[in-house]
Amino acid sequence: MPIFVADFETCNNDVNIEQGFTRVWLWDICDIESLAHYSGENLAQFFNQIEDFAPAIIYTHNLKFDGNFILHYLLSNGFTHTKQRKLESKEFSTLITSGGVFYSIRICFETKKKKKKRTIEFRDSSKKIKGSVDRIAKSYNLPILKGKIDYKKYRPIGYAASQAEYEYIRNDTEIVARVLKGQYDNGMIKMTTSSDAMYLFKKSLPCPFKQI
Repeated sequence: MPIFVADFETCNNDVNIEQGFTRVWLWDICDIESLAHYSGENLAQFFNQIEDFAPAIIYTHNLKFDGNFILHYLLSNGFTHTKQRKLESKEFSTLITSGGVFYSIRICFETKKKKKKRTIEFRDSSKKIKGSVDRIAKSYNLPILKGKIDYKKYRPIGYAASQAEYEYIRNDTEIVARVLKGQYDNGMIKMTTSSDAMYLFKKSLPCPFKQI
């Protein structure tokens, strides 16, 4: 299954805070295998793009934050929440603890041409890679580093992101994608660090003991 990393840039200017309004003004998705980037400037574009990827797993490095924008979009665009494990068309499910810890969001799309249901699962990469994106890039001695932009700049609806802003968000997704690629190559394919450890431990046991 294809694996991607996504990130959102959202409005937090003083005007937005005063109005109690925010939105996604820039997003990027990075393929962990090819490091190809897919970018856009609103959530409708984002959801059109991930529907093309389905079935796939998409990580964000703070699913609690990004997930609130994802959930708002789903509930505003005809998707229905379900507690059932099997998802039907235009349904989604969540794995969120009573304390508000986000682990996953699963979404079922329906392909218009073939009428075949396909799913996207969002996961939180911070459950697998500890630290900020800035620290991760330095700790893993990656060839790219986290950049800087004006986070407080006023960006009204219709704002066109600059090349520098696109480069900034692409570095953020690619930093996490490079580390996740290494983890997946080494069999660390589970949702959290602890589940990775248990999975690899069980794989190392002799066959009669693997079912513990």
